[in-house]
Amino acid sequence: MLAPRGSGQQASIGAWLEHIAVPSEVVQDHFKTVRAGEDAAMTFSWKIPPWKRHEDCTYLAVTLIDQGGGHSGSITEGVRGDDAIEALADLLMTPGSPLGPGPTHPALIGVVVRRGIDTTWLAQPPIQVARDERGRWQVAVGNATDEDVTVFSPTEISGLVSRLRSQYGRTG
Repeated sequence: MLAPRGSGQQASIGAWLEHIAVPSEVVQDHFKTVRAGEDAAMTFSWKIPPWKRHEDCTYLAVTLIDQGGGHSGSITEGVRGDDAIEALADLLMTPGSPLGPGPTHPALIGVVVRRGIDTTWLAQPPIQVARDERGRWQVAVGNATDEDVTVFSPTEISGLVSRLRSQYGRTG
């Protein structure tokens, strides 16, 4: 089991996964998309961008940040959209985004987008972040099915930011 934050102890993500019995298809191995049939290229075909819509939030976005010393932090907020890519676009293009004005935050580990609003996820998302043997960040998500959760890597986020900003400017 992973050690509590700040304990200075290292543990493997595999031990944590065994402890909570997360199905392997929910684990995001090196941020590969596990959603069957999902196009690897991020595309959008909306008529009104999600950050300009006047509607309730339909997704939660958890921004994962490297806090140094092997520790990670997260910021969770509600976002709008019809799918995970639109929800990520809403997070990125809404003024005051936790990712700041640049295309990527230098300490960004990734963003986990979950369909639906869940107060438990707002308070404490069931996401575990740990470094593997090679020092790469690994993300595991508990209590969710693969169609409910998408993990976006910094590379995917940067690509989407570039496309969004080239079409809409800095804040749509």
